[in-house]
Amino acid sequence: MKAATKRLKFLSVAWIQGLRFNPGNSAGFRLRRSGRHAVGASVIPLHPEADPFGVQGLECKVRKSYLVSTPLFNFVDRLNAGVLTSYPGIAIQLPHVSRNR
Repeated sequence: MKAATKRLKFLSVAWIQGLRFNPGNSAGFRLRRSGRHAVGASVIPLHPEADPFGVQGLECKVRKSYLVSTPLFNFVDRLNAGVLTSYPGIAIQLPHVSRNR
């Protein structure tokens, strides 16, 4: 029997100032690679209508997702909610304390 899997999605966002965006397109641009190593990226001006060149700042996003086991998905989901939980096969006790930290 195959283990159940879920899709775990990651999003990294960065705001950049001090760069000019060319071609001055208020919609920005998006890049996407499909297949086994699929990833998506976008660069958009922070204030697209008033500043299409992004002089006031740019928003950069990178998206990636992975198929993971249900226990690992649940661990990450709870971790994002600020709850540390163990999962089957974990080698340490949570919360892990080392050198009094």
